[in-house]
Amino acid sequence: MKIFISTSYLLLFLTIYSYGQKKDTNVLTEAELLEEVEFIEKLSYDLTSEIFEKKSDDSTIDKEYKLPWNNLLYTEAQLKTALDTLAKNAVIKIKEGFFSNHVLEFKSSFPEFIDEGLIDIFELSVTASTIQDGKATLQISKDGSSGFGSLSTSGTKDGKSYSHLWRTINKSFDIKTEIKTNNQKGTVVFESGFINGYDYLNITSSDIGKEIKIGEYTFTIIDILENAIVIDFNTNIEGIDFSVINIDKEGYRITWPDISYSSQTLSKDIYLMFKEKPNLSFEDYKKAVHHKFLKIAKSDQKVKETENVFGKKYHIFSFPGKLTNLFLYTPKYISKSFEIKYPDNDNQSVTN
Repeated sequence: MKIFISTSYLLLFLTIYSYGQKKDTNVLTEAELLEEVEFIEKLSYDLTSEIFEKKSDDSTIDKEYKLPWNNLLYTEAQLKTALDTLAKNAVIKIKEGFFSNHVLEFKSSFPEFIDEGLIDIFELSVTASTIQDGKATLQISKDGSSGFGSLSTSGTKDGKSYSHLWRTINKSFDIKTEIKTNNQKGTVVFESGFINGYDYLNITSSDIGKEIKIGEYTFTIIDILENAIVIDFNTNIEGIDFSVINIDKEGYRITWPDISYSSQTLSKDIYLMFKEKPNLSFEDYKKAVHHKFLKIAKSDQKVKETENVFGKKYHIFSFPGKLTNLFLYTPKYISKSFEIKYPDNDNQSVTN
């Protein structure tokens, strides 16, 4: 499923701030400030008006697609075994990176029965590190770039031929600290996990105004538009692990040529403005918000000022066409933490 994540207005304001900081004087001139604000006004208008405009229906039906909760590849027991095997086979190495100073390279392999779906269902991150380079503790990125491969062996034993194939993982974590010696020592704690199910719910117009809980998320359905759903999350909405799907009455996924859906944040007051006037012109929009954008751009506390001026942020999932049968869902994980000593990878301490 293709997902387009648009930039929230808050991040746009932070862009203005960052731009100003790059100037020699650390302050934007009035003309530069106006130019940046006008750019944001137009961008915010385009992003929002697109949600509320009428859509042409050029959808198709994907009969091959399986709903995520009906397409689980492995049992819970298999996934637990896979995590144990991953931890047992894991080795790490500090090496020079392509784009950064150095990286921590993680290598391991899975049991033979793990043969598909890794890109979609597996996650690995660094949760803690005590590796020292001289007197400095290395700062290692939590996430990194992953690559999956395979390792095979074959031959003959006791007159019988055999063949084995294992899926492998190679993941590189950027090291933010400059390395100055060749003598690093310490430990790294990893968190690994598989998706082993989903919490999901069919959302209809009767749910508007209701507080709903799916998985770890509690939220209120603010509105269901012709092609979008507006949600007020009761928690931090940055980086939510939350998805939507639109299916027809027979349970097949409805798709469109370019994207399946988009996900973006939208301030409450701007949502209400377009809810009242879906065909609001850019000129009328600019008259209503220009002084507010200026106030935020000039503020030293842009995060707080944005909510003061425009209200809380809603999350909007919008589709290129009409909603038919909408499901919200979030994955459930089975996970394992394990610690690797560096440089002695053969002496691991594994914990659940």
